[in-house]
Order: sequence, then C-alpha cells, then structure tokens
Amino acid sequence: MEENSAAKDGGKEYGMDKNNMRHMGEISMEGSALSKLNEDTQDFEASQERTLLKILQDNQDTVYGRRYGFAGIRSAKEYRKKVPVTVYSDYEELIRRMLAGEKQVTSAYPLRYCVVSSGTTGKNKYIPVADTGISLYERYVFQCAGDVICEYYQKNGRKLSKEELTARVFRLNEVRCGRLENGCKTLMMSNAVYQRRLEEGTFDFHTFTSPEQVLFPQYEMDMNYLKLRYALADKQVTGIEGVYVHQVLNILHYLEQNWERLTQDIADGIIHKDIQVPQEVRSQLEPGLVPMPERAAKLREEFERGFDTPVVPRIWKNIRYVMAVSGDVFDAYMKKLRRYIGTTPYHYLLYGASEGIFAAAAGIDYPGQYIFAPELGYCEFLPEGTENPRDVCGVQNLEIGKRYELIHTGYAGLYRHRMGDVLEVTGFYNSAPMVKFCYRRAQEVNLAGEKMDQETLSHAVRDFAAAYGMEIENFCVYPDTDKIPAEYVLLLESPQAGHADMPGLEAAETMDRLLRKHNIDYDDCRRLKEIGPSSVYFLKNGTTKLHMEYLRKRGMDVSQYKPVRVIDTPEKKAFFFGNILDGRS
Repeated sequence: MEENSAAKDGGKEYGMDKNNMRHMGEISMEGSALSKLNEDTQDFEASQERTLLKILQDNQDTVYGRRYGFAGIRSAKEYRKKVPVTVYSDYEELIRRMLAGEKQVTSAYPLRYCVVSSGTTGKNKYIPVADTGISLYERYVFQCAGDVICEYYQKNGRKLSKEELTARVFRLNEVRCGRLENGCKTLMMSNAVYQRRLEEGTFDFHTFTSPEQVLFPQYEMDMNYLKLRYALADKQVTGIEGVYVHQVLNILHYLEQNWERLTQDIADGIIHKDIQVPQEVRSQLEPGLVPMPERAAKLREEFERGFDTPVVPRIWKNIRYVMAVSGDVFDAYMKKLRRYIGTTPYHYLLYGASEGIFAAAAGIDYPGQYIFAPELGYCEFLPEGTENPRDVCGVQNLEIGKRYELIHTGYAGLYRHRMGDVLEVTGFYNSAPMVKFCYRRAQEVNLAGEKMDQETLSHAVRDFAAAYGMEIENFCVYPDTDKIPAEYVLLLESPQAGHADMPGLEAAETMDRLLRKHNIDYDDCRRLKEIGPSSVYFLKNGTTKLHMEYLRKRGMDVSQYKPVRVIDTPEKKAFFFGNILDGRS
C-alpha cells in the first residue's frame, strides 16, 4: 500500500523511511488486544453478525427492541429487513424519556454518562454512554494501541514493555464533566475511561505528568501553561497523547512562543503570578514544586538552539510516540507538527464519534487509516451519492477506492444509524475493511472536531444580520489553518456594504459569540483555545454574481450554480479575498 502525502512530505524533510512504516497486516499479533482483533477479522462478516445478535439479544426487551421484534431476529439479513435505517432525530423523543429516568427505552445497558454534541441540524445530540462501550474504548485505545507501538519497536530491534512505553505520559486532554438536570454526568467520549477510573479509584496519576488538579480541573485556568509547566520539568516523558492532532500542534506552538517564561518558572520552582490559576488551586499545587535549575538550564540550552530542528526529541530523550487522531482532513496540521516532533513514531489513535468507536488505527506512521473491529458494532455502508436505503450494502460489496457513508449499530442504543461520516475504503486487513475518513455529510468546516455544518453557520449569520438590522445576501467561510490556532474567516455580502453605519471592529466579536451560541463544540474549542477568534470581512456588492460570471467565462455550466459556502481551494480564496471591500486578503 502506498503512503499518502502526509507521510511523504514528513519523510522528505525528516528522513522517514517507507520501509519503517508498519500497519497491522505486517506485524505479529502476539499482544492480547491484537490477537482478538486478528481472530475476529479472519471472517469479518461472521464476527460482525455475532456481535449484532448479541446486541439484539441484550436489548430485546427495550421499547425499541419490542417495536422491531429483536427477540425474533436470527440473522443480519433478517435484521436489515425488519429494522429501518435511522437518523438521530428518530431517537430524540426516546432519548428524552431515557434521560428523564425511564429504563429499557432504546438500550438495556445502564446509563453511566451522556455525551452532548452538536448535531448536523445545529441541535444538540444526547448520546448515552454505557460501561460496555467504555470498556471497548479502553481495549482499543489503551491495549491495542499500546500493543501496536510495542510491536513497532520490536520490529525495529528494540523490545519495550507497555509499562516502559507509557511510563510518563504528557496527556493534553483534561477531563471536565457537566451535569444534566437528571444528575447524569456529561463528558467527551474520549474522557469516559479516565472518569470511570477516577470514580472507581483505579486512576494511576503516577503515569501522567500533570497532577489531578490539571487532569481533572474544576476551574477555568491557563491549561496550556500548566500542562507544559509540569511536562517540561519531567525529563522522563515517553509519550504525548491528544485526541486530535491540532491539540498537539497548538501546545507545541505555545511552547515555542512562551519557553522563556516556562523555563524560568521551572528554575524558580513557581507558577508565575500572572498565570490564570485560582488561589485555591495555587495553594494545592505550589507546595509540591521545587526549584529545578539544572533541568531549566538544559531546556534553555535546547530552546536557544531554535525550533528549526525537531525540539520534542531534544527535550525528552525517552520520547517513544505521539498519538492523536489525524489523516487527510488534518494534513495541514500534520505537516506543521513534524517540524516539532521529527521522526517520532506517530499513532493515529482510532476512528470514532460521540456514538462510540468503530475502528482501530492501522499502525505507526500509517496516515489516517483505520481497521474496523467487529466487536465494536455492526457496520453497513451507503454508497456515496445515493440516499436510497435499498442501496445500503455490507462489507462483501465494498470496493477499494470507493466511498460510503457509515451506518452503525452499537452500544449507544442507536440501530442502523446513519453516522453522516463518508469513508473511503483503502484496503482490507484479513477480511475487515480498512478506511480513511473523508468528510461528514451536511458538514462544512471541521478545524478541531467542532463539526460546523452549513445550517449552523446560516443560523449564526442570520442572527448577526438581525443584530445589526442588515441584510446578508450571501456568505462564505474560509477555514484559516495557516494560523495557530486555526480560525474561521467569515466573508459576508450585503447590499449595505460600504455604508457609514456598517458594523465595525465589534463585528468579529459578535460573529464569534453567535458561532459559540449555535455550536457547543465550537464553544468548547474556543474556550480551550483550540480555535482562534473568528474574523469578519464584507464583500463587494454583487460578488456572488461576479463569481458566477467568472465561472461562465471559464466554460463552466452555471445553470445550477450554488453560492460558495466554503472556500476550500486556492482559486476560490484568490477570487473571494480579492473582492473584500477594503481590499485586504
């Protein structure tokens, strides 16, 4: 299998060797989690059917199970015949009943947590999380990923235990919980394992560089500073873990901008007085800090050499891996990240969503490709370009190079659920499909996992127009990934453009507030500084018509022209930024 551009570009500059790239089809399967995956994927279709029938058996006495006769279903074929393809809105009322305390509604698995995320219609989605799903997440994130990384080193002549591999982990994601009215805790799916371990008293704080007050914060604080303050002081860091690649990039960029303060504070054994940390937390953390002038001197020596050569392996000599979701859609981030991490082995974590996890990363430095694991649920596929449920197919009908929307039955009480994720089949591992994520249907922009779709953008622009008493004829958005952190640039076309009463500098703040209002995931990303504040510019009046005429002159059929909503090519950027009212670009 050929490596994609992310690996090629990283390899050109940092000396990655294609022969050192590994995926699970090329390495042994001695680890317990890998052995399970290897066994299950020998006959993927049969393994999936066993998983499906177990889910149906477990849930046969639920409201949904009785409605569709789960108790009488004996095969996947019968399941596809009796149970309809669904979308989230089909479950809204049932989930509302579940959150109100009713048992056995769509799922028989006891509700432990709830994930709240932005849906494709702009309304919040509430996804139940059960212990069964958390345990599977734990297996495929902690066990399977660890096995893969250990196998990588073994194949390259160095045997490492998983204990040595994860001796000291610089974890970038803190665990924050909210609560619904019924008292149920809300969190990100990626944090469920950590929260459960904390509640059960099995969380091993010695594995991580950050203390409890930073890993499980109860207050708003300068998290980038605090995470780096502790990680830099620890010279034994073996791994860096995030959920998305942009999180790793952002914190290393913060390091490049703030290393002098961080280094001095390590030397002095303090948390700087100007850093946002509540006094209660300071009083808990500061007694545990001691001056570390020798460590600070070594860090300063490396930082003064500059960041043009990869800094991560220079400041952490024992670094073994970096792990976070990435792939083609995050290619711009990955190229920039290699400047900091060099050839440090990169694990692409997993493919999943709020509804659960679906696939395991194909291997080390194998960009953005994932292997479906049968025990994670039952998968079906809708070919790209069709909306007809009759076209839904199974794994036996998949073609390499073709794209499909994932339809999933798992442990969240959603059955034959259209995920909205469009995937491309890149190959097979045993008989299991290997895929890469391409895009999310009805979704326009995804800088940091916020999933901002056209309808949500439209709502924000509508409210913006109402706030200023103006008309917005058209709009488009440019996801500016050249900046760190990345940000949204909104370009608005209005008949009032150029008038003296047009909104001024406060327009960007208003738009940012409205985007945060309509998309809670965007709000989280802004709060965590994973996305920068949005910008707003006004287009010359008639820009959309000019664009249509521009395309017509280039020989394109404009009879079904649709206004541009996302600026996703250099050509579109040149045209629209060239028509900004003040001429800025």
